[in-house]
Amino acid sequence: MSKYRNDERPEHPNDDASAAWETHAEWWLGEVATGLRPEYADQMIPLAVDLLAGCRSVVDVGAGEGQVARALAETGHDAVAVEPAAPLVQLADRHPGVCGVRAAANDLPLGNGSVDGAVASLVFEHILDFQGALDEIARVLRPGGRFVWFLNHPLTQAPGSGWVEDYISDEHGWRIGTYAVASHEWEMLDNGVELPFFHRPLSQYLNGLISASLELETMLEPTPPESFFEAGGNPIHRVIPRLMVLVARRPAQ
Repeated sequence: MSKYRNDERPEHPNDDASAAWETHAEWWLGEVATGLRPEYADQMIPLAVDLLAGCRSVVDVGAGEGQVARALAETGHDAVAVEPAAPLVQLADRHPGVCGVRAAANDLPLGNGSVDGAVASLVFEHILDFQGALDEIARVLRPGGRFVWFLNHPLTQAPGSGWVEDYISDEHGWRIGTYAVASHEWEMLDNGVELPFFHRPLSQYLNGLISASLELETMLEPTPPESFFEAGGNPIHRVIPRLMVLVARRPAQ
């Protein structure tokens, strides 16, 4: 497995989405990445570890500050955390079991067929060239290698979706927003902090896997863990999924 150090990579990928994450990385570290959210600690990370069992070497694509990569390293995996924002990848690289690499998802600095597994956790919604990223994941996976893909559920998390209380008709339920139309929005998360969000329907993600010659093994729509509801999460998510997990493989040759 090749290992590029942070100072050997380009300053940042040449698109506005990646540049925005670079600009606001310090805000993210101070306001969001202050601890593991219940869904990460009690659901997503355990799922990633379980679904990547048997994969000795794993690349975490769009790793952020390296929460998933650290957990993989702590359970015996050789973990590479790929992240374009310098402050985030530097933090990931501090963990003794993680190799933090500054790079874009559509330009992974790894050799062909060099890793047993790949994971991407709630990051493809922020990637402009999602097909290029999938093609790169397929390239670096060895034949038979596994890709675990966590996504905000594109149906229930589409723009304009959310819980609706209609007191006139006494109807209450989950509204589905503009699901069928792919879109790019800038989310205002704080004063002066805007970050990109790309919505894509499920068909675009599945066809992306097909175009990358990755074979879908299973799809999960897990209910959030109890800690999510204990922390004030909407109980409607016991029946309305927030998360979608796709597990795919590069075909064995």
